[in-house]
Amino acid sequence: KMEFGEIESETESILDLVFDDFKKLNKEPFPVYINIQVDDINITGNIKNVMEIIREDKICRIRYDATFAKFSPKRILKAWIYHLVLNSVKDKKYPVETHLVVRGDKPGKAVKLFFPPVEESFSYLCDLVELFKKGMEKPLIFFPDTSWTFAETIFKSGNELSRKNIKKALNLCRKKWEGSFFIKGEKINRYLSFIFNDKDPLDDIFSFHSEFIYNALKIFFPVLKHMEKM
Repeated sequence: KMEFGEIESETESILDLVFDDFKKLNKEPFPVYINIQVDDINITGNIKNVMEIIREDKICRIRYDATFAKFSPKRILKAWIYHLVLNSVKDKKYPVETHLVVRGDKPGKAVKLFFPPVEESFSYLCDLVELFKKGMEKPLIFFPDTSWTFAETIFKSGNELSRKNIKKALNLCRKKWEGSFFIKGEKINRYLSFIFNDKDPLDDIFSFHSEFIYNALKIFFPVLKHMEKM
């Protein structure tokens, strides 16, 4: 009963925010068919939960996504990829926004994240496809939570890749990777554990010109640059 009460409270905060937005939108969502060629990769499929609204006499498309899950780099990255794809379709007369509602850090307090239209969307998408192709050849040195911590720390430090900022970011990454008594570290992920065979990859990748740093910034810097909390 107590557990249900907590879940109900969390859910209501999300629904209140969602229903308030949908009253303003007043439109039925629809899927958008995607067919994009990026080098030798063909991206096809339907992206759901898209709506059209008229704003300042112009049609704008909004992708709306709400979930009971908490804020996480994986969910942010998924929303960002969908956002880039929608902004990269040939029909450029419809600018696309993305609204993502998730549970916040405080109980009963939902958070809405917002991505505005992105002019460089196709270029960012090409970068991700290139990393995807590398990851199909060998394990990509990229750990969503740990990589996000690094990129966010550098971003908040004014995007300056000084040795001081890198050392600070890597110290925080170590905590995210190792975990603590209260928080599970990312290293316990069964796939990462299988790939590294219980070895510590941080000893190898945490250097000034490491692949870890390159991938973290390449993937998450554009996200941090465009993401807003509402």
